[in-house]
Amino acid sequence: VNVASSASLHVNPELPANRRCARPWTAHFAADIARAYYAQFGEPLELNSAVRTISYQLRLQRVNGNAASVSGKTASPHLTGQAIDFGKHGMSVEEIAWMRTYLAPLMQAGAIDVEEEFQQACFHISVYHSYLTARHAVAHRVDVAREQAESHAHTRTSISQIEGQASPRDEAASDR
Repeated sequence: VNVASSASLHVNPELPANRRCARPWTAHFAADIARAYYAQFGEPLELNSAVRTISYQLRLQRVNGNAASVSGKTASPHLTGQAIDFGKHGMSVEEIAWMRTYLAPLMQAGAIDVEEEFQQACFHISVYHSYLTARHAVAHRVDVAREQAESHAHTRTSISQIEGQASPRDEAASDR
């Protein structure tokens, strides 16, 4: 199915029209995570890659050490429309942490596999058909994980602010 740009999902305009497709469950996943990301940050999530042709994958293998083969057990899931890549370029540390937190319960449920690539700066995500049923089952766990991450970030900020303030004892010692 076609993966279309929306307010919450930005499909890289350099991605040819014939490569803006994915399996239905992969397209659902892309829309779901993009809506959640947009709700959190007010910015669209960047989709850099979806389905790939064999010729494109072979060309990619020549220039990208992370590119999978076109056949066998290690064949790229992009060839079947099962995988998508979300770019990390321009994401803040907080946005990357949010992505990891959102993806973790879905990985634990076996609905997706994620490879966070650093050389290519993207989240490479294989989405399984089971995502369609798992997405509702893990939605609560995703929300809890996000809340815990936000709480942890708030606690770190509060501690940093407190540590940055001098205590009356510190001020008295500096007057000596």
